[in-house]
Amino acid sequence: MEVYKMLPEGTLAELIDNVLYMSPSPVFSHQSVIKSLARQLFTQVEDVHKGLIFFAPYDVYLDEEKNAVQPDLIVVL
Repeated sequence: MEVYKMLPEGTLAELIDNVLYMSPSPVFSHQSVIKSLARQLFTQVEDVHKGLIFFAPYDVYLDEEKNAVQPDLIVVL
């Protein structure tokens, strides 16, 4: 976790079971799918004031020691 927290902001990386995984930049088709999902989520969540949608990179700490991920989309209700 210490190394993960020292990475520069915006680094595409995740820490899973204390193993650091680096990710390449997403490809066009991946970004297209994320855009479609985000549009649908906005109408179902944000537009009706049920929550917020966030986009990667955004760190989500699943615990304090060995798991931190960067989901493409985050829904907070």
